[in-house]
Amino acid sequence: MTDVGVGTELTDPEDQGGDLGDGPLGAPEAAAPVKDRHQTGEPVRMTYSLFPTSKRGRMGYGILYAVLMLVAIGLVGRGPTSSVHVEGDTIEFLRAGPDGDLPTSKALGDWTYEAGTWTVDGGAVGEASQAGATFAILQAKPRSSVEATFATLADGAELIFRYQDPANYWGIRAAPSYGGWNIVKVVDGREDVVRVLVGQALDGTEVGVQQSGTRFRVMLNGLVRSRIDDKALSQATGIGLMAPAGDGTGRQARIRSLTVGTFDGTIALRDGDDQRQDQIIPELNPGGT
Repeated sequence: MTDVGVGTELTDPEDQGGDLGDGPLGAPEAAAPVKDRHQTGEPVRMTYSLFPTSKRGRMGYGILYAVLMLVAIGLVGRGPTSSVHVEGDTIEFLRAGPDGDLPTSKALGDWTYEAGTWTVDGGAVGEASQAGATFAILQAKPRSSVEATFATLADGAELIFRYQDPANYWGIRAAPSYGGWNIVKVVDGREDVVRVLVGQALDGTEVGVQQSGTRFRVMLNGLVRSRIDDKALSQATGIGLMAPAGDGTGRQARIRSLTVGTFDGTIALRDGDDQRQDQIIPELNPGGT
């Protein structure tokens, strides 16, 4: 039996471009004499590589990379286990109300509609005209929190909060064609895109807002994506939904449910909260309490 000394290089035929010979697997082959480098005085060289060089190693590295990518996509798409959601009174848009419009809740009162009609067809659907958007608004307590689940997303659909009238409100506007959302502020009819959120613009997305004083934070699928401090319309109590103007021939948003509640915690601002575009991969710690 041949002794293999310390420092001997053992080579894999696959690494060297060779084959396994013509004999059956496991058949012994004659081996060339092995020289011990410690006996010959040759230095023992140790080489390192960031990426594996063997075929098997490269395959394992590729599998690991794919798994990590799927985990990252899952975090961005659905958020972590400790997600943040609004708790309170929920309206499920399963069927229309007695008059064919949206169902109501005793705790939340009746809907107010502006410039258009709303009904239930696989979710709440707003029928706007080409002249302007249509709103479905509930009057809640000051600085109430609100969260909506969009069964179907469409460009321009919004979750509305701090609503005063059609010319004064805040909204979180879906832009699935561009892969994200816009946080918009409308004051005296002038619209300003305050923040751009990248990602999480898929059917089934849950979008919510929690308010505390002049601050609020925006959640997508339970993951806090943005925190803003702005006193504009902070005393306005309207919350609800908006469908953009159109001729009714394009894709329409359908909202599965709407939850309205309160938030008794604080919202902590952090470095970067004043940037117009939020981080692409959101942090796992939502900030605040």
